[in-house]
Amino acid sequence: MTVRNSSGSYLHLTHDLAPAYAAGWRYAGDFRHGIAVVQGEDGRSTHIDRDGHLVHGRWFNDLDVFHKGFARARDSRGWMHVDRSGEPLYSRRFAAVEPFYNGQARVEHHDGDREIIDEHGDMVLVLRPK
Repeated sequence: MTVRNSSGSYLHLTHDLAPAYAAGWRYAGDFRHGIAVVQGEDGRSTHIDRDGHLVHGRWFNDLDVFHKGFARARDSRGWMHVDRSGEPLYSRRFAAVEPFYNGQARVEHHDGDREIIDEHGDMVLVLRPK
């Protein structure tokens, strides 16, 4: 369970309502498959396990939970997908990305174009060209 304590920090509680770890976060999301997104004091986000340990130690401007092995992540260049080690799957960056379904994801370019990409970041189908 995710809670916010009296000092304003977010943390997770165990089933017996004890703190799961000592750290407090600017924000903490719910666990999904044993991994949660947390935000540090500098506003960047990473993944932790149920004991509060960093999963990969990489920090992003924005981050989502893992879905089918990949997470949506945003760095200074834009959105992408990362694997469980926090490594980007591809070098391209987008204005928006959706999770992968059946190995494909819908993305939007910074200029408004939309396409479907595969897990390597390669274009599968153009949905809306300029």
